[in-house]
Amino acid sequence: MVLTRRAHRDISRWLPNEIITEIVQAAPRSDQIPLCRVSKLFHALTLPALYRDVRIETGASDLAFRSAVMSNNALAELVRSYTLVSLISRATPLLVDSLTALTRLEDLRILAFSMTHAHFEELLDCTFPHLTKCRLLKILCIQDFDDMGFWPPTARIPLLNLTELWCPVKLVPSIITPNLQRARLLWNDREVDPSAVEKTFVALKSMTSSDTPFVCSNDNCDHYFAEIVDSISRNMPYTTTLRLSLWDSPSSNEIISQFAHCLPRFRCLAFLCLRYMDDVGDAFWNNEGDQMVVHSMDDACPTLQSLRFYERAWRKVNQTWETYPVKDFDALAGL
Repeated sequence: MVLTRRAHRDISRWLPNEIITEIVQAAPRSDQIPLCRVSKLFHALTLPALYRDVRIETGASDLAFRSAVMSNNALAELVRSYTLVSLISRATPLLVDSLTALTRLEDLRILAFSMTHAHFEELLDCTFPHLTKCRLLKILCIQDFDDMGFWPPTARIPLLNLTELWCPVKLVPSIITPNLQRARLLWNDREVDPSAVEKTFVALKSMTSSDTPFVCSNDNCDHYFAEIVDSISRNMPYTTTLRLSLWDSPSSNEIISQFAHCLPRFRCLAFLCLRYMDDVGDAFWNNEGDQMVVHSMDDACPTLQSLRFYERAWRKVNQTWETYPVKDFDALAGL
C-alpha cells in the first residue's frame, strides 16, 4: 500500500480517527508497517495494532521488541498477545524483564525457551493479572542442569483470569487459577512418574468448576493411558470433552477393557476422541471392531453424543450411531 502526503491529508480530514483505526486493524501486517510511517497521526493510530499481537522468531526481532517496550511503558501496555517461538539462553535476562513489563498481557505462548535456573526463578515472579490463555510447550533448563527435573515443586504461579492452558504436566500443580475451561497436557515418560497422574488431575480439579463445561486433552499419554482416564473420571466427572493421543494402537478389546470401569463415572461426557500419532492406527481398525467399541462406549456412558477413533468419527442421531466427517467432530467438540 502506497499513500501520498496528499492522500493521507485527505483521509485524515474526511474520516474520523475511529474509522481510520478500524481500517488499520483490518489491514494485514505487511500494510500496517508502511501506514505507521505515513504521518504522526497514522503512527499513533497504527502502533496499537502493531503491538497488540507480538510474535518473536529471531534474535533481531526479540532485541527490537525488548528495546521498545523497556524504554516505553506505553508500548508495553499495548501488548495483548505474546508468542515466543524460540530463543537461546544468552538473551534470557532481558526477556524476563520485558515479559514483566507486559502488564496487560492476555495470551502468552512460549514454544521453546532455554534458560538458566536463576532466570527461571525470575520468571516465576512475573504476574499477568489479565492473562486468559497460556501455552507453555517447552520451558527447558539446559545451562545449569544435567537433567530436566529443574521445576521447583513449591513454585506457585497465580493466573487468576486463565481459561485455557497448554503445558507439560509438570507445570500443572504450580498454577493457581479458578476458572479454567480447557487444558491440553503434554505427557513425557522420562519426566513423569506414576504418582504425577493423580496429582495432576487433583490440581486441575481445583482450577475448574463442576458447573462449567471442561475440555481435557492429553498428548503422548501411552504409558499412563489407563491411569489418566481413571483419574479424570474420579476427580473431574463433569468433563464434557476428553481427547487422548497415543503413539501405539491398542486393540478394540484393550480399549473396551480400559474404559469399561471409568466411563460410567462421567456425568456429562459428550465427546470422546482417541487419536493415534502413528499411521498404523488407520490400518488397524475395521468396521466390526469399530462398531463393537462404539456400542460398548455408548452402553457405558449414555451421555456420549460423538466419538472419534483415529480418522473415523461417529455421532448419535435419534439413538442410532452413524459415521460423519472427522473435521465436523473436531468442530463440534471444540478441538
